Amino acid sequence: MARTLALTLLIACSPVTVDVGGARDADPPDVGSSDGADDSDDSDGADGSDGSDATDGSDGGDGSQTGDPGDTAEDGPVVTADPSTILGHAQECAVALGRIPGFSCQTDAIEVPITVDGVVPGDDEYSTRMDCDRPAMLTGECLPWSKVGHKQGQRWNGDPDPDVDWVFTCRRDRISPGREGGIFNDVAMIGHRKSTGETCFFQSFPYTTVERAPSPMEDPLDTPPGSPTPREFWDPPGDTAAINCANRCHDNDPWVHSPYIDQVMRPDAPTQTLVPAYTGLDRPYTVVGTAFEGWDLPFDQLKPTGNNCTSCHRIGTGGSCSTFADYATGVPGGYPVTDSMQTYPNSHWMPPGNSGTAAEWESQWRDDVEQLIRCCYDSDRSECNKQAIPMTPTR
Repeated sequence: MARTLALTLLIACSPVTVDVGGARDADPPDVGSSDGADDSDDSDGADGSDGSDATDGSDGGDGSQTGDPGDTAEDGPVVTADPSTILGHAQECAVALGRIPGFSCQTDAIEVPITVDGVVPGDDEYSTRMDCDRPAMLTGECLPWSKVGHKQGQRWNGDPDPDVDWVFTCRRDRISPGREGGIFNDVAMIGHRKSTGETCFFQSFPYTTVERAPSPMEDPLDTPPGSPTPREFWDPPGDTAAINCANRCHDNDPWVHSPYIDQVMRPDAPTQTLVPAYTGLDRPYTVVGTAFEGWDLPFDQLKPTGNNCTSCHRIGTGGSCSTFADYATGVPGGYPVTDSMQTYPNSHWMPPGNSGTAAEWESQWRDDVEQLIRCCYDSDRSECNKQAIPMTPTR
């Protein structure tokens, strides 16, 4: 059956308009304190956070926040700020996930390679219309020099929290001004607690070098001169929620895996992808934050009886279905993929480690894939066995 990949889903995690200069719009009226913005994705860096504690403040009149460190309890944070502000949402997330890290796109993140037939082009050889081996799935392009990073969670007493992962991405939407210019237009961060499924999304569209992305909970009085405060850097949570990244892209799990992002491995564990890879089909997944209550929770998954694809991992009813199912099984659709990566076995990156012949793959997997495709377009079919993804741990 002929199918066309809907690239609109790939760009759905970016809003139509972006403020590229000047001050951000003022936050909604505070209920106690103010602050201002939120989001992020995936990258590697030193473990821990920037060390800043949650602070409560009042509007200083110029849009800045003056700190009164009164929004932390001895054993962790409490929510004192308006949840529609960046500080309020950060407090909600800190209750669930612990300390929220800050990071640098320059030093804490690893560049995602762009190759052509296995070779990294020279800096002057990239173009906006080139084909590559593994294009970015979000944009459907082969633009170089985007980065991804990872930080381990941290408890409020300073101890590492192996149950929490933070992943952040620093994306570029243009080649100019080159690698050394370091201009990032889309910076996102996701935090997730594996045992409970609690997940937080933060987003920024800075169009700058991002030497320092502050913790969303940082007291502006602690922000170094010349660096943006949390309110100046992070988008308000309502704006992030309106992008609807989870329903459209992160629909079955907080972490998206693709040939593009999984080129980057953990420096401290070279056999592990930088983006966490969890096991367990019944692991919980839910989203934290008052501003995100409009998201369609719980998320749904497809569980056709006897389907081999869903015996290994979950497949949601949003972007992970309509965009990944085709691309992972030899139908790249509108992606600018090089000819060498459209030839079997490179063209089929599911299941991982596939070593059989093309005929063997078709015999073993094609019926399962076709069933998933049918369910992607009509998940209410009886054969699809649509079920809710658990929002709480399964005991």
